[in-house]
Amino acid sequence: MKIALVGYGKMGKEIETVATARNHEIVARYTSQHPLNNENWVDCDVAIEFTNPEIAVSNIEFCLSKGVAICIGSTGWYNELPRLKEYCFLNNAAMLASTNFSIGVNLYWKIAEYTARLFQSIPNYSVGIVENHHLEKKDAPSGTAITLAEKYIENQDRYKQWALADTLWEEQAVQFDAIEEFKKMTTKTLPIISLRENNVPGTHQLFQIGQNDFLKLEHQANNRKGFAEGAVIAAEWLFSKKGVFSMADMLKFEQ
Repeated sequence: MKIALVGYGKMGKEIETVATARNHEIVARYTSQHPLNNENWVDCDVAIEFTNPEIAVSNIEFCLSKGVAICIGSTGWYNELPRLKEYCFLNNAAMLASTNFSIGVNLYWKIAEYTARLFQSIPNYSVGIVENHHLEKKDAPSGTAITLAEKYIENQDRYKQWALADTLWEEQAVQFDAIEEFKKMTTKTLPIISLRENNVPGTHQLFQIGQNDFLKLEHQANNRKGFAEGAVIAAEWLFSKKGVFSMADMLKFEQ
């Protein structure tokens, strides 16, 4: 395939490495210095977009206007998703958006859905989510944690919404005790706590906390390759398709 990289930061470079190893050609690399526009446009089979919420929507619209399939890893723009879905169909294009392209994370979300259904009928267990990232990640909670919370909420009726309970940095994050903190919370809102530490892998934990025990469902990313590999696999799957899809469609999860 001929792939255009919309965004060429750390993720874009990792995607390039994976795509090249899978015998794809990178035909364009769009950055703030070389923006995505008609003047710089290069025909491609699929665009892979990893930028930021401020420019993601315009990037998506531009690619869809060209009738090009686009995989979108940027987050923070999902209030525009209904409109962009219609725009995708209008232009006979294809799009697949995910807050996390890692195959492992998508399996993790699916397991969390099943966990929510299991605990629906079991009283006296409270729920909490912890996400831990490096210091450079300023937004909180992570898009992955938000998706985790939303999928959990959709599969039970005890919690109706999620909320960011706290964001802890460096020394506070290191000393944080999830079990003790979540035991103090009696809210009907599913709490998310964000931790920011130096040189830590992206980690997400879903806690089910009872009076006598607790269960922890955890996903830990060792590097960016899993995210990049998932994005390229999604692009391969999306190529030649028309419509709006999710990673669940690609992975053929039962609904």
